[in-house]
Amino acid sequence: MTVIVAALGWSWLDAEVNPLTGAVSADPRDRGPSQSELAALEHALRLAQRWDALVVAATVGPGEADAMLREALAVGAAEALRVEPAGGSAGPRPADLVGGGQDSAAALAAALRQRYGVPDLVLCGERSADRGTGSFPAFLAAALSAAQVLGVVRIEPED
Repeated sequence: MTVIVAALGWSWLDAEVNPLTGAVSADPRDRGPSQSELAALEHALRLAQRWDALVVAATVGPGEADAMLREALAVGAAEALRVEPAGGSAGPRPADLVGGGQDSAAALAAALRQRYGVPDLVLCGERSADRGTGSFPAFLAAALSAAQVLGVVRIEPED
């Protein structure tokens, strides 16, 4: 069966930096996928209908991310996969807000390979809400030894 993965980020949607101390703070309830990641899920669901494929909503995040995955299941994803992040913290860390993602991408790729083999297609949002670097999709493609297509704004599937 064809497997399509929608990679959803568990990101800080709004973080504040104290200009005097440099301390980063965010509301713990203000986490979830970016709008572009939700669009990736929508495209995955549309492609799955056309190709009779299995859609897996996947994320690297703590237990609180399960609510996001339940929402993905509620709108049509067939399965959900959550990978526990390495060295998770209760609040945003400055390093998390400016880049990285290689370790998380490698962990997600390993979990996907173990459960599904190499997916036929992985759709990611263009940028996460917290970092905005767009590095995670590149790291994920590399970890899966897959080609990456950047800047897609329209998909027209064929049979």
